[in-house]
Amino acid sequence: MKEVALQTKVDALARFVGPASPEHERALRGLKALREGRLHDVESNISAIPDAPVVHLVWKLVLSADLALERGLANEAEACALQALGGLSFDAMKLNVNSALAATKTERLDDESEIVRLSGVVLIRLGQAYRRLERVKLADCAHQAALRLFEKSGSLEDQWSACRNLALDAEVEQEYKNAIAWHEKAVQLAAQCAVDRDRLHAITLHGLARCRLANGEFERAVADSRSAYEEWCHQDRGGWDAVRADRDLGEALLCWGKSLFDAEPTKAGDILREAAERLKTAQREMAAFESVVADLVTCEE
Repeated sequence: MKEVALQTKVDALARFVGPASPEHERALRGLKALREGRLHDVESNISAIPDAPVVHLVWKLVLSADLALERGLANEAEACALQALGGLSFDAMKLNVNSALAATKTERLDDESEIVRLSGVVLIRLGQAYRRLERVKLADCAHQAALRLFEKSGSLEDQWSACRNLALDAEVEQEYKNAIAWHEKAVQLAAQCAVDRDRLHAITLHGLARCRLANGEFERAVADSRSAYEEWCHQDRGGWDAVRADRDLGEALLCWGKSLFDAEPTKAGDILREAAERLKTAQREMAAFESVVADLVTCEE
């Protein structure tokens, strides 16, 4: 009965965390704490994850890489990811599906699909570390490999993660057309996801709008920003994500209005008035959030 209760708890945590999740309860709790920004709790959960079997060790290293990335320690995150790939007997320098499958057929993990998927999870972290280290070509290589692995043995959510990271890699390189293409693929995947569909869709629309703005596609950037704002409001009206999305929509409207000012002054005026209202509201609401953060810091001190 106790084992059934524990499995029920683990299943509930897994649903919160989403696909490509570990089975160990402390790893699941660590992922949940990471998503909620409780970094101290992430650290304590990591220390409680056993080093065996290898699947637990790999998730321990994945969480350690996540924590390092949150703290801006990209070199440490890279080391954790490479160690995790070593635990899976994955040749990190080859980074292709065939070598990954051949290298990961070991006695330590019996389920090939689990090995393939977990390799993809680790490659996502490795790519993120490389992007932080401004080794973007390597980041893109890792994320391309992760996508291929997820397409073979992963969920739509896993594929979404790979596509979004590929979009971010392209954005860092200012390859905005390429970034837009990856964001558009991620939008399509998000719409089909069973877990966290609305949140993933809103995140992707936000990135797509940012790239369209940088690429001079102002009207389409406004449409994507507006959709992202509506998604965040639907999920948590008045929350930080909705307030930030309102600010981003205001900034997109500002760019669009300025671009039309000479050719269509009346239309530009309407757009700029909406931009001003949204930016004023966002400024007021963001100031309230900053005040709360300041109060929390005072309490902790």
